[in-house]
Amino acid sequence: MLIVAKGFNWLIKNNLAGFGQDNFSKNSILKAGERVNSASPPSAVTKANFVLPAIVPQGTSININGSDKLNQINIALRKGFHQQYPGTIITTNADGSDVALALLYSGDIDLLALDRPLSQAEKAAGLTAIQINSLRVKHNQNEPVLYYVYQAPLAPDIELFLGYAFSELGKKAINSH
Repeated sequence: MLIVAKGFNWLIKNNLAGFGQDNFSKNSILKAGERVNSASPPSAVTKANFVLPAIVPQGTSININGSDKLNQINIALRKGFHQQYPGTIITTNADGSDVALALLYSGDIDLLALDRPLSQAEKAAGLTAIQINSLRVKHNQNEPVLYYVYQAPLAPDIELFLGYAFSELGKKAINSH
């Protein structure tokens, strides 16, 4: 009985028991031994939290909207993602940051393409931003800082897409436009 209790405590300590989250779906797309650090506060989310998925289920769907300044990057990533993972659906629109922010809050889009940092109120409302244009090889100093913004907790489809975006394949797609 002592061995079982110690084993259970080890599972809890290492967050492998799966209580309160869908660890299987997250871990099934990560390399062996890697995992998204869900215990990190949203401000600590970086590209290092995401890995290129080996498999993306057909029918995976992501709706992106936001700043027209990020539209070309969205289109490049959409094309590359479709090429790498046939049968996926990535919809991109550029209706502007304010419209897209309202759509994100209402749940009508999955990712907001934003050209400014989040406000404290937006962070308090559960939004998380991750910088995208740091992936560009030729980053123009006058180019605005660009972010993908999502509502916490991170949905599995968005995690797949961000894993692609931060991979070498995603970087190539971004730099090709």
